Amino acid sequence: MCGYSLENLVSRECVIGETLVTVKFATSMSTGLCSSSDRAVAVCLAPGTELAFDKPIEFDGFWGLGLHSRHYGVKTARFVSLALNRGGPYRDGLELENGGIVLLNELALGHTVKVIQLPHVRTFVSKPQLRGKSLSFSVIAK
Repeated sequence: MCGYSLENLVSRECVIGETLVTVKFATSMSTGLCSSSDRAVAVCLAPGTELAFDKPIEFDGFWGLGLHSRHYGVKTARFVSLALNRGGPYRDGLELENGGIVLLNELALGHTVKVIQLPHVRTFVSKPQLRGKSLSFSVIAK
């Protein structure tokens, strides 16, 4: 989260264990997440971040008008970034525990969400370099 639709907002990365709230930001048409204690700052999620909702996840449909409300009966989801060529302006999504994928922008407002796990950061090891009698490796974080 924190793509181009929220680029004009102050934002920060999420922290494991923190509680977030779904809101419609005043300067954007986008639904997003903010801290329950500071609703002026958008909280960014990395793909793979796992979330636990306080109640079964509800979606209001596009623009949050409540015209096509859906209930999936699940309380956990993983944040995903959808393909750029999928059409439409929004790429932030949630992969639900039942396998469904929905747009983050369609989340009902007022959900309380807890960050339960951050994505694993891959570490790559380059070719070993011989220094004296021991091998050393250069570690590159991605």
